[in-house]
Amino acid sequence: MLTSGRTLRMAGWFFVVGLAAGCGGSHAPTLSISSGDPNAQSAQARLIGTWNGQFVMHKDADPEAFDPATVEACKSMQIRITFRADGTMSIAASIQLPEIGTQSNETQGKWTLVSHQNDQYVVRTQEGDSEPEEVTLYFRGENQFEMLPPTQLSNLGVMRFVRKTDSRS
Repeated sequence: MLTSGRTLRMAGWFFVVGLAAGCGGSHAPTLSISSGDPNAQSAQARLIGTWNGQFVMHKDADPEAFDPATVEACKSMQIRITFRADGTMSIAASIQLPEIGTQSNETQGKWTLVSHQNDQYVVRTQEGDSEPEEVTLYFRGENQFEMLPPTQLSNLGVMRFVRKTDSRS
């Protein structure tokens, strides 16, 4: 089972990082967005919905620079995030780990839009009693965003999320 309270940020990244290199969290001060700000409300609404994510390798990535088990684990990552208008979220993540098999977890938590500038969003998440974490999302159109891994894995690829638009997704 995935046991980290940082599933959104790690949702696979920390499994791979645990296999490869290790990583730390960020506790930087944040800027709050007033709920009375119409731009903030519109930005927040952009996140509402269910997003299906998977790891996408960069076209110019050098997989041989990484442990083969790390590359295979990255390729197997699947994440579903649901951001709700009431500030709650659910996350389901799975990853295939060599010699261990498929590991999966579903968690519930809270989220807040910390800041946004154009298509770059900073979101604070908290699952259960875990420490809040901040993640940066880069929108690529209205129905897709990407998250970079927090370590050297960013040289290998990104986690790409696509908005679920029907019941078959």
